[in-house]
Amino acid sequence: MKAIFYGADARLRSGWKAALFILTAIAFIGAIGMLAQLIPPQYKAFKNAVPAIGVLLATFICVRVEKSTMADAGYRLDGRFLLQFAAGTMMGIALLLIAGAAVWSLDGFHLERVSSDYGIVAASAAFMLCVGIFEETAFHGFAFQRVVRNIGPLKAQLIFAIAFAAVHMGNPGMHGMTLVMGVINIFLAGLMLGLCYLRTGSLALPIGVHMGWNWMQGTLGFGVSGTTSSGWWKPVFHGQPQWLTGGTFGLEASAAGVVVLALTVLALARWKGSAGAIGAPQPAAALA
Repeated sequence: MKAIFYGADARLRSGWKAALFILTAIAFIGAIGMLAQLIPPQYKAFKNAVPAIGVLLATFICVRVEKSTMADAGYRLDGRFLLQFAAGTMMGIALLLIAGAAVWSLDGFHLERVSSDYGIVAASAAFMLCVGIFEETAFHGFAFQRVVRNIGPLKAQLIFAIAFAAVHMGNPGMHGMTLVMGVINIFLAGLMLGLCYLRTGSLALPIGVHMGWNWMQGTLGFGVSGTTSSGWWKPVFHGQPQWLTGGTFGLEASAAGVVVLALTVLALARWKGSAGAIGAPQPAAALA
């Protein structure tokens, strides 16, 4: 019975560590969420940070119990971290613009300017940063890293990319071809973001990519995984099939998104990585 929980080194197996992290994160998010209900309405924006704070606290507890550090979990907060975060943000913005340009070139939509309020895009950036921290810490932080150690990066990538797609299946508009294209896009995004961690050993790059993609998508007025957004523009669709444009769900349910994300996954799989890369680079076909 003991062997089920502990390995030959007498340490708790990685799978159980991942499970404990998930349970701890859920508990923290729930507890902080209840406390956030007491916050005055003028500070309600703090509630957007609750999930991010929850997973960060869960990570801190888990690494302390394991006698490791937040740096070991991908949060080495130094100049390199900031540079990788900035590079990731630019990468996410660029990838979204490429996908959008592809759909636009096929007469998918045109943009109309609806606002010039800097407060809108600043608030969106803050919110998307919280989303990026939460989802990358949850899906490519402590739990993912321990599963990688246990079964290797390829299997871990597939498991967590499937989970990443699965949790988005309940988002608004997930039905018909949007469901099909959205799941494919989000699965590929999960692989891409996992590779961003594996190739750097840091969560800075995936958090930046995640934030940059979502923020630019919202700034252009597209839906963000089915959630309506307010930005400086709004897209006016020209009646092309929704599987081509992504429709109200966003560009992450478009055929262009599939192509852009698939090519990015292949490029990252071929990249040898920077200092701190996890393990040896894998062949492109292995998707890390």
